[in-house]
Amino acid sequence: MKCHCEALRRVIEIYVSGYQADLSKYKRTKESRSNHHRFVPAWNSINIIDTLSYLRKLLIRRMPKESNMKSVKFIDCGCGIGNITILAYAAGFDVTGIEYDLATYKVAERLRQPGSKVIRGDITTYGNYADYDVIYFYVPMICSKKMKKFLNRAMNDMKVGAFIISYGAYYGDYIRKDKRFEHKKNKVGAMFEKVKEINNK
Repeated sequence: MKCHCEALRRVIEIYVSGYQADLSKYKRTKESRSNHHRFVPAWNSINIIDTLSYLRKLLIRRMPKESNMKSVKFIDCGCGIGNITILAYAAGFDVTGIEYDLATYKVAERLRQPGSKVIRGDITTYGNYADYDVIYFYVPMICSKKMKKFLNRAMNDMKVGAFIISYGAYYGDYIRKDKRFEHKKNKVGAMFEKVKEINNK
């Protein structure tokens, strides 16, 4: 609980000081303005912590006794300034954030936690989703066509036994229709485990 409170305090500090001060220095590109959301503060960090804690316990039960949570990889797709990556880091995950917008990427890189990673890249073309145990997103793009391109790539590439979390349940119905995925109850929105490779009945 102590690390959770500290993580929440850190997120608040980041939003007040780092986000507002740093983003005012940068101009967004035309492509970024038209297709990518800039960071929006999560409206309920407690629910995110609860969901990550639940997932952590579930993954621990599945892991060999000699393993630890640093071997479980988490990626935030469209991480903004990295607020969720900090919460995941506090929960003990091996964390990566990927962000397209240069301004928010610069803030996320400056606030990156020791041992975690921030990548500047496009989530629709990113090629390493198979490396992760947990894939998280919160509507990182405005364009629904590009959102589905991202989801199709992530869902196809991710390994069986991995989880995908849609904060606020955005595009949850899109994932739910795919028979490769099984819905898991949680407090954040839509969380699914990939249970098989072939999309059939």
